[in-house]
Amino acid sequence: MAEIVERDLSLGEFRRIALEEARRQLLNARDTAESAAAGGFVKRVPPPLIQMVSPEEIVAETEAVRREAVQKFPQLQSVASETVAIARRMLSADDAEGLLSEYRQLLTLYKVSHDADQPSDRFAVRAKGKSIYVRADTIGDDPDGAPVAVV
Repeated sequence: MAEIVERDLSLGEFRRIALEEARRQLLNARDTAESAAAGGFVKRVPPPLIQMVSPEEIVAETEAVRREAVQKFPQLQSVASETVAIARRMLSADDAEGLLSEYRQLLTLYKVSHDADQPSDRFAVRAKGKSIYVRADTIGDDPDGAPVAVV
């Protein structure tokens, strides 16, 4: 029997997650372009140090990545500019619904499936008031993977 797990995230918590995802997606796009330009070579990048930065600093870093990526790879202009525009709108979103809508636009821009793609899925994100709620059915502890009821 699947158990439902639901966690609420404050607007600030989810804003940070969404902004970091915008930066991460743009970095991945840049890295993919670099790899393609180098004939498939993938450079090793040391893992970043964990540091606390403000949401405004995350947007500024995303803008810096956009400038650097577009300078090297002009074909990224459209996606990079749209990423920064979405990040700015996420930063200034006044409520959870607006923030979640922009986050879904970011995922759509990068062709990442999300809960709005298949509402019958066992994962959902919803906005209510000043919070974002993440809901998922647990998979359980079957050592061979997901139980039949989930698959």
